[in-house]
Amino acid sequence: MSEITVQNDSPFDAIRKFRVDGSEFWDARELMLMMGYKRWQNFNISIESAIRNLELNGDIPSDHFLLIAVKSSGREASSYELTRYASYMTALACDGRKPEVAAAKKYFATKAREAEIAESKTEPVVKTLPTRDVCF
Repeated sequence: MSEITVQNDSPFDAIRKFRVDGSEFWDARELMLMMGYKRWQNFNISIESAIRNLELNGDIPSDHFLLIAVKSSGREASSYELTRYASYMTALACDGRKPEVAAAKKYFATKAREAEIAESKTEPVVKTLPTRDVCF
C-alpha cells in the first residue's frame, strides 16, 4: 500500500497519512507514542476497548481498524491503520489523566466536527417555506 504523509500544524496532522485512494489514516504505533504510551500492550487495551465500543454501536470495526503486520524492535508485530473515527474512539478509551490523551481527544473531536461541516456544505440545501395553520 502506497501512502503519503502530510505535515500540518498539529502533531496529529504530522503523523496522518493518506492512501493512494485519498483515504486518511493514522498508524496506531505512531499514535501510541503521540498519546504518551510507551508499551504497545498498554495501548492495545484501549484499541480493543474502542473496537468493542464500535461493535456495540453497530459499526463494523474492520471499516475503521485495519490490522497490519509491522516490525517492532526487529521482530514481527502488529499495528493498525486507524480511520479518524477509530483514532477518536481509541483516544476516548485511553487514560484520560494523560495530557497527550486530552490533546488527542480535542484534536479528533475538532476534526470530526470540521468534516461534518464540510460534508453538510456539499449536500444540497432544500429550503421550505414557512407554513401557517389555516382553518376553514
